[in-house]
Amino acid sequence: MTKESIQKILTNITSTEICLDKTRESIEALLKEIASVDLSEHMRIVEEWISPMVGQLLASQSGLWLVYEYPELRQAISLPMLQEKPFADSDETLFYRVVCHRVGFRLICEALGPALRGITGSMLCDVPTNKSFSAWFAITAEMDNHDFLRYVQGWLAISQVTESAMSDRVTYRGKDNQSALLNLCRTGQGISLLENDGLINKVTAEALNRYCIDIDRYFDTDFSESVPVIKERKRYISPAILLLEMRSQCRVSPWSRLSRLWELLSETTLNSKCNNNRTFFHNMVLSEDCVYAMPEKFQMLSKVSAETLSEIYQSDEHEPETPIGLLASHEVGPELLYLNPDLLHKASPEALALGISRGKEKDGMNVFYYLMTDETGYGLKIIEKNPGLIDKITDETLTNMPDQSEYAYISLRNYINSPGMRSRLAVELTGRKILEKVNSLILRHREHALDLEDNIAQKILELDRSGLICPITGDVMRNPVTISTSTHRGAFEYEEAFWWLELNRTCPITNRTLLTGEMSPDDIITPDTERRLHIAGLASTNNDASLMSLFSDVFQHNAEKRPRS
Repeated sequence: MTKESIQKILTNITSTEICLDKTRESIEALLKEIASVDLSEHMRIVEEWISPMVGQLLASQSGLWLVYEYPELRQAISLPMLQEKPFADSDETLFYRVVCHRVGFRLICEALGPALRGITGSMLCDVPTNKSFSAWFAITAEMDNHDFLRYVQGWLAISQVTESAMSDRVTYRGKDNQSALLNLCRTGQGISLLENDGLINKVTAEALNRYCIDIDRYFDTDFSESVPVIKERKRYISPAILLLEMRSQCRVSPWSRLSRLWELLSETTLNSKCNNNRTFFHNMVLSEDCVYAMPEKFQMLSKVSAETLSEIYQSDEHEPETPIGLLASHEVGPELLYLNPDLLHKASPEALALGISRGKEKDGMNVFYYLMTDETGYGLKIIEKNPGLIDKITDETLTNMPDQSEYAYISLRNYINSPGMRSRLAVELTGRKILEKVNSLILRHREHALDLEDNIAQKILELDRSGLICPITGDVMRNPVTISTSTHRGAFEYEEAFWWLELNRTCPITNRTLLTGEMSPDDIITPDTERRLHIAGLASTNNDASLMSLFSDVFQHNAEKRPRS
């Protein structure tokens, strides 16, 4: 074997009129000749002749295929060889040129294996002059290789990948706004790789939310002629949207696995329509896995708009649905809404009144109905801590029920007015407001109440108990009233007396029935002005001078409210 035979092979490879068959014959003859020498001579030949030849073969597209074809040539690839910059018109490394070829990365992996750990960050991430992307982008663009994940996670030091290499805007094969992140989000392997701390922390908000135009090509059959036709469909995608669409292809929703990215989602992305005409957030809450991860994602949830939460979507397969209804009906929905009450404040009354169409044992219930019946206890707590939500309870919310609801068999109004629920709600101030709203109750004598501080009330309690204590609450009365039709002539705290009569229709002391038919508690309740002024006087006597003006204002207010004779 002579150097001339190797030079002949190289000439064939680099010539404009290449004949691969003849080149293969030359390579096979060369390999046959090498196989006949002893080990020391074999190593010398590989080092002096074969390695330089392989380096030159890798620099050309046809030569790269030949190296891939012959294992003996692959074995001559070395890391120093790949670090060289052999091109006169470019500062590309041989590594960059090879991985940009369709089989190049696999070729290197099979040749080097663990030696890939020696690949430097600059080799992976630097963008050569007159090029628009890095070697890392080229590697992620060819992830259809079934061994890709094993090669990358096992051998390539992906911790050296930079933020710019992950997220920079790239034009690739005529498509704008591409990125390595977008490539990773296209396949299950890429998503698995993205879970690596070294990569997920390199993702930027701009890259995650960046839109680009994607062209889908698919076969469509013209049944009149039975001829397959290639059609194109244009759609807008982003890494965030691709992760969402991969839900059906992964065992666990990618968005639940990659929840660390949620805070990077932009307001525009969350509230924009996706390709199925639902908003991005709507698609997220369709995934139960995603909702489990949502309760403490305060920053992301704050970006969701009122329109998105209230969007009523009608599909062919399901009843109308809203994102707020889907959230509420989830297993962790009440807890999520308890931690993020702004979601309910943003939602429209129409969305809150719409029956829930998905969710076990929630069929037909609207959001308020489900919160009222929630067994976790969060539902009523939400309303108790956010009394402003009561204003969103409409007549439709209270009365409208689906004709064939298996679980919501009575209206919300009837449920609230059931004896057990009425008693439960009447204990808390917010619950009483709900009962007032549902039953259009008006407490006419509220305006007479004293603004009595608790510490002053305690002093009065210690000084004088005669006629100042409500027998229902055991506390000093702020708004003492009497019940005109009761034989008991003592006073009660107004709201306690009102709700006792509304719920029980009897006297709190004698238990004799006082209300019949359509009578209201206010029909038999009378403000006890003398006792109220006595309590106010005691309060001012036991109060410091700075608060005495407060009670003089109260006296004046009450005097103005009193009808003139």
